[in-house]
Amino acid sequence: MPTQRAGEPEPPAPPEAPTPPEPPAENAAAPPPTTGGLRRRVPQASLAPELREPGATPDGPPPAPAGNAADAASALSRYQASREAARAAAENETRRRA
Repeated sequence: MPTQRAGEPEPPAPPEAPTPPEPPAENAAAPPPTTGGLRRRVPQASLAPELREPGATPDGPPPAPAGNAADAASALSRYQASREAARAAAENETRRRA
């Protein structure tokens, strides 16, 4: 070891080896590793508990919004008509350029 001379500062201490992080509490109940050393995959393990079980929602799917069937039919007809008009306009524009 080198000797220290009077008036010289002491060399810094070597850094401590980092300690490995502790595994989360979730892994405490993890299944034992397989023969290859990997953990066995558990389907849906990363989901929240209320999402793991199918049908866990008490009401099932949300109810359809109350509406008038005639209004829905009218809106669909307007949508289809506007698509037909746009398609016809695009075809006419393509024909003019050709």
